Amino acid sequence: MVARSWATQVDLMDRYAEHRFAASQAQQYKWLKADYPSIYERVKQKIKSGQFIPVGGSWVENDTNFPSGESLCRQLIYGQRFFQKEFGITCKTFWLPDTVGYAPQLPQLLRLAGMPYFFTQKMSWNNINKFPNSTFNWVGLDNTQVLTHMAPTETYNAQVEAGELQKSVSNHGNLAEDKHSLLLFGNGDGGGGPLAGMLERLKRFQSLSDTIGAVPRVGIVDTVDEFFEGIQNRTQGGKELVTWHGELYLEFHRGTYTSQARTRSNNRRAEILLRELEYLTSMALFTKRHRYPKDTLDSMWEDVLLCQFHDVLPGSCIEMVYEDTTVIYDEVMRKRGKDPPRRTRGSQNRPRRT
Repeated sequence: MVARSWATQVDLMDRYAEHRFAASQAQQYKWLKADYPSIYERVKQKIKSGQFIPVGGSWVENDTNFPSGESLCRQLIYGQRFFQKEFGITCKTFWLPDTVGYAPQLPQLLRLAGMPYFFTQKMSWNNINKFPNSTFNWVGLDNTQVLTHMAPTETYNAQVEAGELQKSVSNHGNLAEDKHSLLLFGNGDGGGGPLAGMLERLKRFQSLSDTIGAVPRVGIVDTVDEFFEGIQNRTQGGKELVTWHGELYLEFHRGTYTSQARTRSNNRRAEILLRELEYLTSMALFTKRHRYPKDTLDSMWEDVLLCQFHDVLPGSCIEMVYEDTTVIYDEVMRKRGKDPPRRTRGSQNRPRRT
């Protein structure tokens, strides 16, 4: 799915010079590099030209409620490190459009990771209390704040239709402070991304808005960071925006916390194991000749971070996914030198990537 979607976007960039495509999750880039190196090189070229835009700064679009604080930090460390090593950049915008709620520790961690901006749209799924804001300052436990935007269209799969443009205005919760909003368009979930027809409609809507004002004003920014920087410039560095303190609690998906106990147990066991291994191997450096097993520990962490994806750990995936995660957690335990892995799904060794 990654290879198909991203190859399509690279082709569209060759046909539409104005096309920009943002993609998160360092894990996806690593898979593409390993399995489809020719496509990966094309993506790197488009990143260099500014058309293909890495966002998010995390290893995956992770859950933020179940993982330990250390895991939240590692998501950002491993993600930003990958983007820096591969592309010479770090992300400024944290990108979690579909995660089931957001822990109040995040603003502090995001700032420490070099990301002053946060994008989501998930809070629009509340089924009791409508979340009141679209553009606001989110303040964490230690009073650290990040500039936050929620797409008023309440989707990341917009099709570039007139009704969506109108909703960007009519459903905007903070028009008095700033009238701008993001429209995330393209085919998500099953993959594919924006299509040529969507880009053509976008050009026509932009022409209509510029000439006769038939639709809300449409513009194309080069990057998501540029969008947030524009908000800052128009609101005195965010001082004119409203403020939200503490957790961003999502009401709609509360049931996710009652499923997949085995997966959560495996996650916590793996987190504790990694903490102890890193502590003991660090201490061993001072007591005898010992080579720190960085590559092994990095591999273990990447596996654990992958399983903290926002549909996996909360329990909203299909059964096949949890058969795969059992294999992954078994391999993490095996890498410590004990507990040979249990086999699931026949004789497979690892989940297949697409």
